[in-house]
Amino acid sequence: MSSYEGFIIAGCLIAGYVFMSRILAGRDDADTFAETKPNVDEPAHNEHANSQHNAATTDNTLSLRGCYDILGVKAGARPDEIRLAYKRKMAEYHPDKVMDLGEKIRDAAEQEAKRINQAYDYLQLRGYA
Repeated sequence: MSSYEGFIIAGCLIAGYVFMSRILAGRDDADTFAETKPNVDEPAHNEHANSQHNAATTDNTLSLRGCYDILGVKAGARPDEIRLAYKRKMAEYHPDKVMDLGEKIRDAAEQEAKRINQAYDYLQLRGYA
């Protein structure tokens, strides 16, 4: 095989790799990994998630749908989207941000921060975040 043929083969391999990467990058994760698509109505049975639970739900269980709602993302969001939403919510509701605004506001911010942390922990424990 000549060096010219080697360059042609290498070029075709690179072009094929780039082409397939772009095709696969555009696919929806739910289609690619259908077996890992979350059941958004799944209740939490994890002791850690339930032990830190508060008024986020009324029946002492978290659900995937509830966690996605708390973080403000759509069900089945990618881990990077969940992480970004968590950081944004914590920046908005962190108790230190409202320390000077009074005890009631600080308490409300603490409760919301706990809900946000619980939702994120729940998703992390299940491998969604």
